[in-house]
Amino acid sequence: MSAVSEAVLEQARRFLEIRWLSAPASLANLVLLGWLLGVQYARAPVILLVVGNVLNIVLDLWLVMGLHMNVQGAALATVMAEYATFFIGLLMARRRTGAARRIPVDAEKRLARRYTPSAWR
Repeated sequence: MSAVSEAVLEQARRFLEIRWLSAPASLANLVLLGWLLGVQYARAPVILLVVGNVLNIVLDLWLVMGLHMNVQGAALATVMAEYATFFIGLLMARRRTGAARRIPVDAEKRLARRYTPSAWR
């Protein structure tokens, strides 16, 4: 192999090593997008995809062009955008479901008392 292809292979290896860190966020984003569609909140996935892509572009420009991080900057920008998109999606899901309301501390005890035969109490 020539010196150029060795350099390209090394850059590709570095990119994949960093990019691999976003695998959990990528999977979680797919699950979240599917759930949002399932609860008939079709606007949220579109917003999340647009925000995630715009954020990735902005971070790419900043890390690659501004901070001169090259391939590593592109990979890091993608990782950061994936996690940011996931956390924004969680906030949207929380608002949609009203999960901001707290479950009472004694909810488990009340359910256990209600559905457990009195002889077991």
